[in-house]
Amino acid sequence: MIRSSGDQEEQGTLHFFRRRPAHESALISSLQSIETTFFLIALRRHPHALTTLVSGIESGLQAADIGSKKGDNLQDLIQKARVRSPRLRQLSDIELDQLRLARNRFTHRGFSPKDDSEAVGLLLQIAVPLADAAYSDLYDFDFRQALLEEYMQLLDVAVSVCTRARSVNVSDVSYSLNAFGHLIRWKFQENFSAGWQLKALNDADEFGARYDHVAKEIGELERLVSAACVLDCPICDGIKEWRL
Repeated sequence: MIRSSGDQEEQGTLHFFRRRPAHESALISSLQSIETTFFLIALRRHPHALTTLVSGIESGLQAADIGSKKGDNLQDLIQKARVRSPRLRQLSDIELDQLRLARNRFTHRGFSPKDDSEAVGLLLQIAVPLADAAYSDLYDFDFRQALLEEYMQLLDVAVSVCTRARSVNVSDVSYSLNAFGHLIRWKFQENFSAGWQLKALNDADEFGARYDHVAKEIGELERLVSAACVLDCPICDGIKEWRL
């Protein structure tokens, strides 16, 4: 939302988007909720990330020109939005109910690590398509294309990995978001690290300590598995985040 500070107007802050919506005053709060979702993913708080994303979608629907009322809940808003959104009409009622019930359960009863897989599956397979459809049809805003490219790419990878894992009945799909969360932690490390920690990282690069450490780990892995299975992380050039 455009905020007023004295006589000055200030744009709402966005960290993950390269494009801003034309209807910014209506969508800024919703997009900021999406960004909070990303930080929660980086912290591996997946159920909380899901509830935050759904709340952001709900905020966007409430602000849209769909005839919403103050007391409308998520189910009411989706039904009203479907009048104007062909893509929302294509989403399964069963899946939307699963999303809504899980959001309510996590919000009112809390969650534990055993809920991570369910939350990640719902987030990637239902909540993200719901947000995509709502923003596109109601605001003419493609939020995935508006994301900075590196985040969009790994979000698409996460969706693809989750879909493939579900198709072969993998019991825990929470790993689908590992690379996406790792990217966020890596990109925002300056915000969460002390000055001496950042200096140590720079020194490790400059004097070769990080290379020596990574090379040692790769050597150990190569003795255990095929060398073709050992991959450098494209985000940080390390290997710790890869689950071989």
